[in-house]
Amino acid sequence: MSVLLAAATASLAVDVVSKRLVTTHLTEGRLYGRAPGWGLRRVRSHGGGLGRVSVSLAIALWIVAAGCVLLLMSSTPLGVVAAAGLGIAIGGATGNVAERLARGTVVDFIAAGRWPVFNLADAAMVVGLLVAGASVL
Repeated sequence: MSVLLAAATASLAVDVVSKRLVTTHLTEGRLYGRAPGWGLRRVRSHGGGLGRVSVSLAIALWIVAAGCVLLLMSSTPLGVVAAAGLGIAIGGATGNVAERLARGTVVDFIAAGRWPVFNLADAAMVVGLLVAGASVL
């Protein structure tokens, strides 16, 4: 349980700090990068594109997290890698949900070609779930 909480806290902290740096130092809409469409671009997600997916995934993660906490309390604990992956995903979900509830939007800033612009919380949710899932297979 301590690995899960530490990973969630670290993931949430990285998300909060990255969004604060982006909103402080990057101009809205401007692409900071060398290749067309690739780099950093500060945008506000109002729920379109990956925004809806992120909110849905965040809500799903909260449900999964509640189930995992019950699982951890009642039976064999998760392995360290699974707990770390799940914690990273929960931290990302927490960051996006908290920002969406507080501001009604989420700051996205990673531009990767044709993909919609996303943030580190989105990446943490996906990578964390992949790590957790792969470790229990």
